[in-house]
Amino acid sequence: MKKNLSILLITIFFSANCQDLYFPSKENWEVKSPSYFNYDSKKIQKAIDFVIENQNKGDKDLRVEILKGFSTEPYHSIKGPTKKRGETNGLIIKDGYIIASLYTFRLIEDLNKNDIWDTGNYLKKIKPEPVYYFPSELEVRSNWDLNETFDLNIKPSINDSIK
Repeated sequence: MKKNLSILLITIFFSANCQDLYFPSKENWEVKSPSYFNYDSKKIQKAIDFVIENQNKGDKDLRVEILKGFSTEPYHSIKGPTKKRGETNGLIIKDGYIIASLYTFRLIEDLNKNDIWDTGNYLKKIKPEPVYYFPSELEVRSNWDLNETFDLNIKPSINDSIK
């Protein structure tokens, strides 16, 4: 009798506590303001500012960074293509809810309309589809509207060196 009562109490305890848990779906994460969890928005912003100020100060062109890093190594050369390093991105999550985020936006020009980014083919002299990065990070919060101008007249971020 004691064993059955113990199992019943444990089951009731866990089912009562588990009803309040939130699990976001793969495609749809809910966004809540920091104040919903009694967090100070100014401290959240201070944390985001700290991350931005302390991100890697090296060159965004990874080819340059690799050559600098291995400059003392004999016979070092880069054997394949490199990419530009993106800006710092991140989410601050509390109990499965996004309470603050920092994003870098990019635009991929889908020239052949196949809904994927084509990386090109060096041997066939096919250029990759152009990728444009917004010049700065954008902070996104719940219940915000954000209007930004994305200048597409700037040079694409991927080197168009294939002739």
